[in-house]
Amino acid sequence: MIPNFEIKLPRDNVNDEFVTILNIHFSNGDFVKKDSIIIEYETSKAAVEFVTEHDGYIKYHCLVGDEIEPGAVVATIYPEKYDLALVNNESIDNISEKPIVTQILTKFSKDAKKLISEYELNESDFIEYEFVNKDMVLEFLESRKVNKVEIKSETVLSSEEKLSSDETNYDIIKITPAKKREINYLKNVQSNSLNSSFFISINLNNLINFIDVNSTKLKSSILPIVVFEISKMLLTYREFNAFFKNDFVYYYKKINVGVAIDIDKELKVLTIYDSDKKGYSEIENKIWELSNKYLDDKLDPYDISNSTFTISDLSSGGTDFFIPLINSHQSAILGVGQINEKSKESVFVITFDHRIMSGKIVANFLNDLKRRLESYYVKMVASNSKLKCMKCLIGLREEQGLNAHGLIKVVDSDGNDNYICTNCLSGW
Repeated sequence: MIPNFEIKLPRDNVNDEFVTILNIHFSNGDFVKKDSIIIEYETSKAAVEFVTEHDGYIKYHCLVGDEIEPGAVVATIYPEKYDLALVNNESIDNISEKPIVTQILTKFSKDAKKLISEYELNESDFIEYEFVNKDMVLEFLESRKVNKVEIKSETVLSSEEKLSSDETNYDIIKITPAKKREINYLKNVQSNSLNSSFFISINLNNLINFIDVNSTKLKSSILPIVVFEISKMLLTYREFNAFFKNDFVYYYKKINVGVAIDIDKELKVLTIYDSDKKGYSEIENKIWELSNKYLDDKLDPYDISNSTFTISDLSSGGTDFFIPLINSHQSAILGVGQINEKSKESVFVITFDHRIMSGKIVANFLNDLKRRLESYYVKMVASNSKLKCMKCLIGLREEQGLNAHGLIKVVDSDGNDNYICTNCLSGW
């Protein structure tokens, strides 16, 4: 006898307590072929298409909109039509010649089991179903006119519950599954109430000049440089590349800086793997690539998983500074406020987990970051101090001191690489 195949949702993200069913591609009883997309679901990071590895007749155990715990069975593939018919209690010719199903075990979602226990129900009340979710239990309670007060008389409604019971005074809109996942993702660290935030003002004028000369794709963004410098710093400041759990501190062996992005397509954190091993141009190209995938809705779980430290960049927005929230399984997050048009300064904020690091370490971290970012112009000039214009012989340092655009690389009449200043190029 060929066995049936249970389809279980994988755990694409370690922090997801549930995922949402977005689309079901077949009807119960349809024949599906191997490598067919049978279901689409949404994690906290991306929409995922699930492909079956088996041929057969499908029976779903979930509905569109259901919130399913990773690892739960969402469908079963039956190799033979009669197997599915038996489960559905349908009549089949020569049924006696086929295997007989003597018992069907009802499966319950985690939330369904919690409600059944809370309202002191019996699982046998749902014996006619193969799979029971939270909504089905709530419908059962409604049909039986069961409520919490009747079953547990000692339960006292809180003031918040009493307030919400009068729904005529409010427009009540249920939060989206994506927002619910975001809340669950963030509350893990915030719930300890031991987070603090430090901020520092950094002058970015020299850094902006450096970006203008060296950037190829993101000329208006300081983000690639910030990612580059933070990645190097995390090699020394290991507390920022860690997380706290059950009285232990877990230090990541890899540095994968995440970049928070939200352009009317929900918040996502794009992961730059091994960012400490990448140069400025590599990081810039990776941010460009991931941003385009985000805009085209082509991000996959790998692109938005496993970040170890997060940067939320609002330097081009309208917020002077803000206090970001630490992501699950991280110890800190960096927020970058908008750049003041006149002073070219921006407020950088670190929110950190006090269970892992002290305020002194965070202060050192911010001052080190300030020193690094404010020294970029100096580093650029010092490393190229010997470069001169082939015509007027003005040096790069003097050229930049005149608020010009630096030297331009050219090929002279002898075929050699050389440099020329903007004034000489213009014919002065």
